[in-house]
Amino acid sequence: MELAKMEQLKHYSENELYKKLKSSFNGLSESFLTENLQTKKSIKEKIDRIINCSTRQIIHKSKITGIVDTTDGTIRENKNIPEKTNLYFGNSCNQYLLCPVCARKHADILKAKYHDKIKSESQKYKYAYMITFTLENQLSFNDGYDLLQESIRNFRRQGQKRNNGKSRGESGKILSGIGCGEVKEGEKSKKWHIHNHFIVFTNEKLDYSVYDPEKKQSIILQYKRELNRYPTKDELRPAVKNFVTVNDKIRPVSKLSYEWYKATGGRGINIDCRPLETKTKNVSDAVNEVIKYASKINELPEYKLLEILVNKDKKRFFTTWGTMRKKTEESEGETVKDTEELLTVDYMDSIVYNYSSGKYTRDGLTERDNEIVLELYAKREKLKEYRAKINKARVLNNRLMDDLKRLVILHGLSDEKNNLKVIFEVDSLRKAYKTYLEYIFRHTVNIPKLRNRRLDKKLLNKKEQFYYNIFNRTLKFIPEKKCRKWSFQSAPNVKMLGEK
Repeated sequence: MELAKMEQLKHYSENELYKKLKSSFNGLSESFLTENLQTKKSIKEKIDRIINCSTRQIIHKSKITGIVDTTDGTIRENKNIPEKTNLYFGNSCNQYLLCPVCARKHADILKAKYHDKIKSESQKYKYAYMITFTLENQLSFNDGYDLLQESIRNFRRQGQKRNNGKSRGESGKILSGIGCGEVKEGEKSKKWHIHNHFIVFTNEKLDYSVYDPEKKQSIILQYKRELNRYPTKDELRPAVKNFVTVNDKIRPVSKLSYEWYKATGGRGINIDCRPLETKTKNVSDAVNEVIKYASKINELPEYKLLEILVNKDKKRFFTTWGTMRKKTEESEGETVKDTEELLTVDYMDSIVYNYSSGKYTRDGLTERDNEIVLELYAKREKLKEYRAKINKARVLNNRLMDDLKRLVILHGLSDEKNNLKVIFEVDSLRKAYKTYLEYIFRHTVNIPKLRNRRLDKKLLNKKEQFYYNIFNRTLKFIPEKKCRKWSFQSAPNVKMLGEK
């Protein structure tokens, strides 16, 4: 991403977005608690991560200057293999539904990852379509997301394989595709308008027309011959393929819309399908339409931004279909044989955001940055071990959070005293979890310059120490070889809330 564009997005994040989120945050009480255990403290941490996102990045670039033939020593110039740029170290918040900088990065990564794959798929299959799955607007963000995902799953099941072949659903014709969700506010209803854009590839034409083409043409010719005019919609009803009843009105629909109507349980028939020319830039333009920002944050009011911030966790807005699920193929650049070596030039660059000037600057690697990069590279195997241990701790943390959710389910959210009790438990668990991850980092990777001195075991209160001991005592029973496949069932039983 260009620095000028990053600065523009960062300015919006600092000024407009921060004002909206802060306004909503200031209206929260100390007893604020949600069903997914979000508290006022956790909301503040998320907002701070968004505002402080991408302030410092260390970028690694690798450029291939030539290709050496090891048999005779000749060198040929590289013409097709592009330069690779990777983020080596940085402080991204990864909240792409709200953070404009991460949203742009996320879109750029997806485009780079799937561009060549989509290009090959468009040449491999006969037909390409852009489909938009839409439901009626919902009152809550969770309801809109859950209903849409459930409806898409039902629609896909109508085309799944059966014992005697595939069912007759239109989704059975789709062989490959990608899709992205988008979050907006309804123009008139002001409710949540969540929908999915898909680009799909098939070898058979999708049946998205409302009328049977032969019957429709026959009726048109009859009316032109006998009455010298074009038939009305009511007069074309004999050529309609399917009818559905919506709000006590009978409406003609295509086979594709009828299957979407059944998949949604009658909540929607609005499915837009338009064909794409696979041999032109039409597909590329559609990819840019599908893989874009997941939410229009500049169009959403404060309370809706807060609702996204509270409920966005564990929600996926990008999905693949069919053969697109497989690993992306290698780029169609110049191939390198076994008897050839690459001449590469590697260099690191540092990008720092200055709050006073509001601009990014390329300062190059400082002495401290250089030491961090060298240590990260030298301890890359230790980093893999650290990630494996994090996976174990995450499973245990999720299990402990589920136990605390039972208190919310049992007592509800109307009891303020119980809410304060649960909030204290949740905040203590989160602090203990972060401190334990810092403990793992120090004893596994041990890079002093990356230590977080605020996360120290000595700074924990009694309740935080209680949860910290749960992590420490439980996880040490797990053999290192099983760390990636570990589940909570293998850990000893743990008493919650300080019970004896």
